[in-house]
Amino acid sequence: MGSKVWTAGNLYVNQSGKIVQLMAVARQEGSAQELAIYQEMHAPFTVWAKSLSAFEATYHKMAEVLEEKRAPQERTVEASGEKRAPQERVIEVSGAKSALQESVPEVSAQDLSQENESEAFENQRAQGENVSAGGADVSEEELRMALEKGQPEKYLSGRITETEIARRGMLQILDAESFREKRQLLVGLRPYIDKLLLHNIAAALDVVLEEGTLDDQFESLLHCVDAHARYEGGRLRS
Repeated sequence: MGSKVWTAGNLYVNQSGKIVQLMAVARQEGSAQELAIYQEMHAPFTVWAKSLSAFEATYHKMAEVLEEKRAPQERTVEASGEKRAPQERVIEVSGAKSALQESVPEVSAQDLSQENESEAFENQRAQGENVSAGGADVSEEELRMALEKGQPEKYLSGRITETEIARRGMLQILDAESFREKRQLLVGLRPYIDKLLLHNIAAALDVVLEEGTLDDQFESLLHCVDAHARYEGGRLRS
């Protein structure tokens, strides 16, 4: 695919607004065909494999799509000579630019060779994360409880990697039914959030963050979630 860089963890969106997260780029045993391994960002969070060329034709990087939607607004403000204080902007991703849909059947990532899974696990162990693969012994309910209590390291230490806490925690935030729940999980996940994860969560919640430090951007996202939670609460009381 030329010199294009594919980074695991980035979010992508198609023309209908479906959001997925790239997990890895693999090669199919035998044919050596490049495959994109990705996960849907909505229940039941299915993991799929698709040829990398088909993935590139179907999905576009979320950050770039959001930037394209924001740029015309900023150019309009500059042309008018107005100066506005930085603020959070809520946008929609349903209008993501269209792409040529390549007709390639999707297959479950479970169809990939066991060799790829073995290599991934060995790499994880080499990094000093000697825990069960993917924290399989930690249930979603247990992870949710630990995040809600704000002490995941106390309840999950040695049983699941920090990377997996961050990945699964993000999915729980997106899957939470109310913004009150999303806020609680977001606060509990704070020690495991880096800039990439923060921007992925923000993008999935249709929030564009201004430039700033990780702490500043986290507080900005939290402020947006708080606003949604207050609106949600007021609507329920009315």
